Amino acid sequence: MRCKKYIAAILLCSVLLVGCSGFSGCGTDAWGAESPASGGSSAEGQAVQVMPETLARQLAAVQSAHPLTEEFFSWCAQEAPSGLLEGIDDRLEAEALYSDAWFYDLCGVSLHVLYGRYSGQDKGSNWHELEGGSGAAEIIFTGDVNLDDDWEIMRHLKDSGGGVEDAFSSALLERLRGADVLVVNNEFPYSRRGVALPGKLYTFRADPASTSFLRQMGADLAGLANNHVFDYGPDAFEDTLAALEQEGIPYMGAGRDLEQAMLPQYFIVNGMKLAFVAATRAEKFIFTQEAGATQPGVLRTYEPDLFLQAVTEARKNSDFVAAYVHWGTENTAVLETAQREQARQYIEAGADIVVGAHPHCLQGFAFEHGKHVAYSLGNFWFNMDTVETGFLSVRITAPGEYSVQFEPCIQHGGRTALMEEAEGAALLQYLRALSPGVRICADGTLELEQPEL
Repeated sequence: MRCKKYIAAILLCSVLLVGCSGFSGCGTDAWGAESPASGGSSAEGQAVQVMPETLARQLAAVQSAHPLTEEFFSWCAQEAPSGLLEGIDDRLEAEALYSDAWFYDLCGVSLHVLYGRYSGQDKGSNWHELEGGSGAAEIIFTGDVNLDDDWEIMRHLKDSGGGVEDAFSSALLERLRGADVLVVNNEFPYSRRGVALPGKLYTFRADPASTSFLRQMGADLAGLANNHVFDYGPDAFEDTLAALEQEGIPYMGAGRDLEQAMLPQYFIVNGMKLAFVAATRAEKFIFTQEAGATQPGVLRTYEPDLFLQAVTEARKNSDFVAAYVHWGTENTAVLETAQREQARQYIEAGADIVVGAHPHCLQGFAFEHGKHVAYSLGNFWFNMDTVETGFLSVRITAPGEYSVQFEPCIQHGGRTALMEEAEGAALLQYLRALSPGVRICADGTLELEQPEL
């Protein structure tokens, strides 16, 4: 393709086309350069204005995540970082094979982000744009957190007059707060209303004011697709959604109806669009209400069709997709067949990583189609037991380029802290035995084990 030949051919018509192609006619082009329309010089060496309709015509037949129309390119000329259209034009002139990655390469903002802004998706309640920042984006996933007022760990914290700084070591708290997106499993409702579900062995409920605890630990997103969020019935469940909304903490995997429960949460971090979806299949005897067309509840994935739809929707619109799943058998590292099978399905539907919770203990890691699976992160801050735990850090350097690292922690005496080096090394060695086919490096980085030649 020779894009600039087309541009030269229509250059004499560009003055007439400026108004209808989306450029302003006020004497400067979209990047602030003086344009011929304002009487500026067209001497040799002046940059030629790239026409949106030309790019749209050249890219009409390529495969892209979004329609590359004249209207979209006209919007980019006004709103995207400078140099984007010229950069695309230069690559087309060099006959490079088109890739959606060009947008991030050229201007530091991905096509998914730009198209979301262009289409108005950024006006939705599930679009969360973080201010500033550049370089890698970091997501941290934790396991189960329990803030039930009558549960032993919260009683211990309150009796000692402590706060979040007493629940986590300073070094760990710094790591959690430093993440761009911190995801926690919120294993309880926030309410003073409701009655415990009859026949259920363990039921939890926290004061709505305890949402501030999540905010203080740095939480940006709460997973509600679990077997305890509905413990005190529909009124307490509604209070939970309202309390998180009031605190400004988005949630996933549950909602006032099925549409909300399936809704991906999008975080815009350093020019990339990160998507999160959640579902549960944890209960052997089902107490937790399933979301329906007009019914509040959680998104279930015993039959995964609806959750696969949520993953697919997230994939169409995002640079990175995380599937957060409540599943497995409690207090054992042995995997259920459904965990293996469904992890593969979620990744085939478009997930870049699958992160699990519910077993209350660590389970192994795996790769499916080259993508990461963490079957269970166990308890993170849940009870007074001494428990080996940890968190998962995902560092995304560009769309499609990321690394995953497990960082060992210890829960002891109502406090969670980073592990000492020797203890951490021992925990990683234990996890290696649970993770065939996965190379767990000394620093916890998870890599696909390559067969020896």
